[in-house]
Amino acid sequence: MSAHTPVPWRLAETVRPGVWIGKRIVFTGFLNDEPGRSNARLIAAAPDLLAALQNLENDDGSIPDHAWALVQAAIAKATQPPATKDTP
Repeated sequence: MSAHTPVPWRLAETVRPGVWIGKRIVFTGFLNDEPGRSNARLIAAAPDLLAALQNLENDDGSIPDHAWALVQAAIAKATQPPATKDTP
């Protein structure tokens, strides 16, 4: 179980544009260009993407090892604190 705010996370491009998590707007930057809108859509989809990855099973080994390692790394990145503090 993740500690993030439960869904819905949504992208609004109307009255108050930005990514909304619950009743709080968390991302408003650069929605006036396609890279900014793409970033906002990715942020809004993050909980669904994490849930999809967490529900994958590889008991039969049908997912190649390199792809399975990417899945596990993405889950860890989303659910575990970083080992060290990032520097800009």
